[in-house]
Amino acid sequence: MPQTAFPTKRQVVGGSSSRAFMKRSVPQSYGSQKNRPCSKFGKPHHGVCRVKTGSCFRCGKTGHYVKDCPMGTTEGQKALAASFQPKRPTQARVYSLTLENVATEGNNVNVVTGTIPLYGKLACVLFDSGATHSFISSTYLKLCNLSTRSLERNISVSTPIGSAVTCRKCVENCPILVGGRTLPAKLAVFGMLGFDIILGMDWLAKYGAKIDCQKKEIVFHTSGNEKFRFCGSSVRATPPLLSAV
Repeated sequence: MPQTAFPTKRQVVGGSSSRAFMKRSVPQSYGSQKNRPCSKFGKPHHGVCRVKTGSCFRCGKTGHYVKDCPMGTTEGQKALAASFQPKRPTQARVYSLTLENVATEGNNVNVVTGTIPLYGKLACVLFDSGATHSFISSTYLKLCNLSTRSLERNISVSTPIGSAVTCRKCVENCPILVGGRTLPAKLAVFGMLGFDIILGMDWLAKYGAKIDCQKKEIVFHTSGNEKFRFCGSSVRATPPLLSAV
């Protein structure tokens, strides 16, 4: 029976195919790292040198060292995990969405209605101390072709009928003109009918406004000790616009 000839050690190690394989198996990054040593320590490493930037070796942020890194504690790990979780919506409420709601409540609520110029049109406005936030109707938004931005945190609005509506967009720095003064407002976009604008406690408190239901007026007392009034008026419900639906 013929004997099988096995290659010698020299043939296995010294062969051209084995040398080619060894050359291919060496990562190219090794050579590139050796060509770019760290200017601080003279040795190659991945990424930016954190000693030069003064950043933490664990989280990469500045202002502390790895021994004081908050991400190394249980509280820090919980905070990091919470940062990736969706934010819960802010809770809000409105008691009046239509003229019928205002008429039904009568003198039981602190509200004043009126009309103000806004973006070249007349807006039907409800000043309501029972509303936690301020809103603009989606119909009026489209009518004026206004741009919006996303809210940092969604607003879940409880309505008079017991349902909840989520607001995700807002219009910032709306020029609300009352008493000859411009008082900017941040208005969440809300699909309401009957009113174009609802100005709630966030806006009323910002400008020191108090509602006098008997006189149907609002008294403003700003931070600059300026005092002025806005007299309310009867308004008609804004019909829904087919072009804006």
